[in-house]
Amino acid sequence: MNNLPIIQKLNQRMKVDLQKSLYDLYVKSIEDLKKSIDKHSFFLDKAILTISSGAIGIFFAFYKEYLSNISNDLSCWLIISFIAFCLAILFVLLSFNFAQKSFLCCKKKCDEWYHEKINEIQKIDISIPINKQKVFNKLEVSFNSRTFWTGLIDTLNTLASIAVYIGIVSGVIFFLTTKTA
Repeated sequence: MNNLPIIQKLNQRMKVDLQKSLYDLYVKSIEDLKKSIDKHSFFLDKAILTISSGAIGIFFAFYKEYLSNISNDLSCWLIISFIAFCLAILFVLLSFNFAQKSFLCCKKKCDEWYHEKINEIQKIDISIPINKQKVFNKLEVSFNSRTFWTGLIDTLNTLASIAVYIGIVSGVIFFLTTKTA
C-alpha cells in the first residue's frame, strides 16, 4: 500500500512525458507538412511561370511584325501558343491558391489526430502501473495527407506543363512556317 504514491508519481510523470512527446511530434508534423506543400511544386511552378511569361513577352514583341505579313492560317498557331501560355500561368496561379487549402485541410487532420491522442493520454489511470494499461507505445502521425486539394494541385501542375508544351510546339510551328512562307 505504501508503494501507491510512488506508482502514481511515476505514472503522472510518464503521462506528462507522453504529452510533451506528443506535442513535439505534432509541431514537427505541422512543420514538415508545410515544407512538403511548399516544396511540392515550387520548382515546377517557377519554371512554368518563367517560360510562359517570357513566351508571352516574345509574343507581344513580334506580334505586330509577324501578324501584319502572314496569312490567317498561320496566325492561328501564334494564337494557340499565346492561349496555351496564358492557361499555363492560370493553372500555376490556381495551384498556388489550392496549396493553401491543402495545407489547411491536412493541418485539420493533424489537429484531430493530436486531440485524439491527448484524449487517450488523459484516460491513463495514474493509480495503475502504466505497463498494465492500454497505452499506445509508439508515437507517430498516422493520417493520410493526400486530400482532394493535393490531387487538384497535381492535376493543375500537369495541365500547366501540358499547356507549356503546347505553347512551345505551336510557337515553333508558327515561326518555322512563317520563315518558309
